[in-house]
Amino acid sequence: MFKGIAVIIIYGLSSAIFSDTIYRDGFETATLANTNASQFYWEAPNRTSVVRGSTSTVVYDGNPVDITVTDGRDWHALEGDYSLRFRYPAGQAMTEQRFQFGDQYQEIWLSYWIRIPVNYSHGKGGGGATNNKFMSLWSDGYEAAGTGSSFWLSLHDVGNGNSSLGFTYSEGNNTGSLAYAQDTAFIQVPQDRGLWKNVVLHVRMESSRSAADGFIETYISAQDSNLYRRIHYANNLKLRLSDLGAGLQSGYFMGWANGSYALDTEWLIDKVEFSTDSLLNPDYPVLAENSPKMSAVILVISD
Repeated sequence: MFKGIAVIIIYGLSSAIFSDTIYRDGFETATLANTNASQFYWEAPNRTSVVRGSTSTVVYDGNPVDITVTDGRDWHALEGDYSLRFRYPAGQAMTEQRFQFGDQYQEIWLSYWIRIPVNYSHGKGGGGATNNKFMSLWSDGYEAAGTGSSFWLSLHDVGNGNSSLGFTYSEGNNTGSLAYAQDTAFIQVPQDRGLWKNVVLHVRMESSRSAADGFIETYISAQDSNLYRRIHYANNLKLRLSDLGAGLQSGYFMGWANGSYALDTEWLIDKVEFSTDSLLNPDYPVLAENSPKMSAVILVISD
């Protein structure tokens, strides 16, 4: 006799155990220097810095430094001793870390771990907009400066200090972004404060100019979880290649916060990886909150 039944839905994902890595960085070099043979590089820090958790020390802010804080701030990395810090001073709206691939890609997978600030509360700012940039990728120029498309993830205020995560993109031809789509619960306070979360993003540009077959999906996991939530899925998108046929070339983490924070707020990022193949852990099942038209295999497990 069955004591219990669990139903797991496994979607036809192209998860690869070995990926074709473009670049990975755990910041253990204590700099923003390139750590492999790719052409990828980090741009100059913009209120970002590499920090050492065991000594609460800033070790790199564009140059090697040795600045120890003594106010009890916790900068412990997810792995190793170093991570990349993003600091939003109270009432100020900007910190971001830009990067360049040094090449162009029609399809990109990105995986990184981000620690929710220990005092997180979605800021209200002073104006009507409260969306806070979370990350972006683009082709030949950012948003209206590009003939190719740009892509964004942004946090949105859903009340009580909580945030959802939505996506948008531009259709290229020097146009601005569309309305945000698929806003999905992402940060719940207070329980998510100080929690490391894994973001896995998959973006595929059009296969050719005006093919309108672009694709995006976003997966979320956490350090206390062994599954993914797929919170975004959309296909047949006009993610346009540039006039020269170029794909994705640049990006940034974090960025402008329309809803600026009432208190000094710090994010940490660790274990960044870019690849042309899947960066999903093949051992993790997927809870699909935005489902494509894919065939599903239903496994019935009993004890």
